[in-house]
Amino acid sequence: MYQLPAQDETGRSDEATGEEIQESAPDTELPPIEAYIEAQEEVQRDSDSGREVIQLQASQLHNYAPAAERLIAQDVYVRGQQLVRLGIAPELASVAKNLVKRSSQQRVIVPVNVEYLRRRLTSLAEFQRYSGREKKWNPTDCPRDLVQNILVAGDWEHFRPLEAIATAPFLRADLTVCDTPGYDPASCVFYAPNALFPSIPAKPGKDDAVAALERLSEPFKQFPYAGVSEAAFLSHVLAAVGRHAINTMPVFAYTAPLVASGKTLLAGMPSRIADGVEPGLHPYTDEAEEIRKVLMSALLAGDPGVLFDNVPNGTKVRSPVLCGFVTAAVYSDRRLGVSESVTLPNRCNVVLTGNNVTPAGDFARRCLVVRLDVDAESARGREFEIQNLQAHVLAHRPQLLVDALTIVLAYAQTGLPGPIPKPLESFETWSRIARDPLVWLGKGDAVETQQLETEDELAPLKEAFERIGGQPTLSSTFAARDIATLAGRFEGTELKAAIEGAGCSDATSPLKVGYWLREFRDRVASDRKLVQVGNSGGKAQWRLRGVDR
Repeated sequence: MYQLPAQDETGRSDEATGEEIQESAPDTELPPIEAYIEAQEEVQRDSDSGREVIQLQASQLHNYAPAAERLIAQDVYVRGQQLVRLGIAPELASVAKNLVKRSSQQRVIVPVNVEYLRRRLTSLAEFQRYSGREKKWNPTDCPRDLVQNILVAGDWEHFRPLEAIATAPFLRADLTVCDTPGYDPASCVFYAPNALFPSIPAKPGKDDAVAALERLSEPFKQFPYAGVSEAAFLSHVLAAVGRHAINTMPVFAYTAPLVASGKTLLAGMPSRIADGVEPGLHPYTDEAEEIRKVLMSALLAGDPGVLFDNVPNGTKVRSPVLCGFVTAAVYSDRRLGVSESVTLPNRCNVVLTGNNVTPAGDFARRCLVVRLDVDAESARGREFEIQNLQAHVLAHRPQLLVDALTIVLAYAQTGLPGPIPKPLESFETWSRIARDPLVWLGKGDAVETQQLETEDELAPLKEAFERIGGQPTLSSTFAARDIATLAGRFEGTELKAAIEGAGCSDATSPLKVGYWLREFRDRVASDRKLVQVGNSGGKAQWRLRGVDR
């Protein structure tokens, strides 16, 4: 039972005697010692039933709020300066469900609200108020002001931080394995298994890794991989399984020249193995604000992945929002529906699907591509060797997941043997966990897909710099208006085409050219560096300076 110290008439505690002084207010007075003893006996009977008793007294919220917090400490967690709990997808608010389509069985992180806390606390404790008329403590509902105080306190000492939910044995940052259900203090991840998993080899060797890779690859050999795309897909599987040990993870884009090639089917397999469900789904959009909303919705729910489906045919994806998101181990943005900012751990894997999708510009180095090519006029009507691959993978998921962990652990326990390629910039941990083991086993290098399937857009920038530098009437120092004027003339057609080909929406507009110059400030292309050299008449002045190699 939780009870307050006795008080004298001035409100001071009298812990030495345990006595309480009766006040004059009829329904709020504290009981005389005889009634207090009777109340204790009544409380003992309630305690026998397993429910805690919290006696409510005026001006004592600061005392019994911590007692209430301790009661729900096993159910409530802190994430992004908000109280949350574990749940399944249908429990999320409608705004979250509309943004990301989730499997109904997906484990999610749900914000805690007033009504949940009132119901939960009432199930765990009996709240009582003292009646001066009846000279006894009477049951009452959990007070709303109590749960509101708990929700907004912000300095909770009884609630644990929650990074993510795992539904299978997972890797911690130190590459140890957590396979004990419940909250894991070392990683701040709650492990809620949704299947029975075989034991993981304690010290797997290379032979174990080779056998595991063969089993892991087998169900997916029916897909028509182009180039080293199989290595990219398998690195996606290893990354999904090892996601809780990976701080930042590249985007995986699944593409093909034809519809019905199986790209969306294959793109969902890493999540099926790692989490037992399909990734959260949202139709692709190139609107930055919409992407930001989807990503924040995914983070708030603790989604392990979000799949942007059906990127328009032939799209060059450049998304600055995705560029920033996938290189951030901790991501900050506005909370949905309110103006306040929230900072959350980022364990979400981003996937794209579409026909002949090309990651371009800065996005190119942040993306790996799995390309499927059936080498036919049409992919429609093509039959898979495994007719229901989703059901097959789900049935064999426990072994496939353990195989993926075995590969990573075997590589780590060999002391990270070489020769191994230089880690992918911004994704060094991903390289060590998901890329290097496959190179070690001779499966290929997933990063090679960047050379084959992405466009860094340096060639158009080289062309633009060469055209600007080759203008005989342009001085060594120039402004945006000077470029726009030349591009608007008949003889400036090639200059206009080159600048617009490098990303400027209108090379004849001084405003748009100014934006374009600022975008590529200090960039080097064709042995020239674009630098700002000051201002003249309120206009930025630019120069293409030679770069010695």
